[in-house]
Amino acid sequence: MKSIVLLCSAGMSTNLLLKKMRLAAEEFGVDVEIQALPLTSDTNAFKEADVVLVGPQIRSELSRLQSVCHGQVEAINVVDYGTLDGEKVLAHALRLLGNSNE
Repeated sequence: MKSIVLLCSAGMSTNLLLKKMRLAAEEFGVDVEIQALPLTSDTNAFKEADVVLVGPQIRSELSRLQSVCHGQVEAINVVDYGTLDGEKVLAHALRLLGNSNE
């Protein structure tokens, strides 16, 4: 099973997005593990994830995270994040995984 981690400054704002992404994954029959974590988490909690999506508020950490993480690391689109569009954010992650269902 592929893993997706959402990182934000405190891990709270991404929890709403996380729920919507899980619903979208279930609806489309996509077997992925998705979790939301604060940037202050131990790096070991997310460095092995297949995809790490970074919240807009910590976009400045992108380069550092790309050097630490083993999987794909990208920022979440500001509009998709702000509107909590779980389907679009999941689709973005799946494209990074090479498993887009579009």
